[in-house]
Amino acid sequence: MAPWRTGCGRYRKWLEVPFSKDPAGRSEQRAYHRWWYALHREPERRYRKTKLGKLKVLVIGHYSPSLSCARCGVSDMRALCIDHIDGGGRAHTREVLGTRSGNGFYYWLKANHFPPGFQVLCANCNLIKMIENKECWAG
Repeated sequence: MAPWRTGCGRYRKWLEVPFSKDPAGRSEQRAYHRWWYALHREPERRYRKTKLGKLKVLVIGHYSPSLSCARCGVSDMRALCIDHIDGGGRAHTREVLGTRSGNGFYYWLKANHFPPGFQVLCANCNLIKMIENKECWAG
């Protein structure tokens, strides 16, 4: 683990306990996290970017060993994303994560041992598929 992530002295306890449900404890924890992040902003950004980049390569590599779009063959990692083959991705993501989207979905796929029913598409092909299947949010 990187040295800035180990915590320091009296504040180490906040890294070892779950998020407090007590409103007073919550504000104290938030204040600590703001203080800590202000001190370690750049190394933490680099750490998260590297960690998420490795996770994305792992997940996309599982669903597409060639690391390319299933429709058009684009291999730019910045454009590749996971698509639900049968549609309904927004509802499924909301169901399992409680949010609409985000990097948490890659963590969920890894934690659930890469379940079937997903494919790798580039952002353009993913949007085209959504329009063709009339899954647009605008109706």
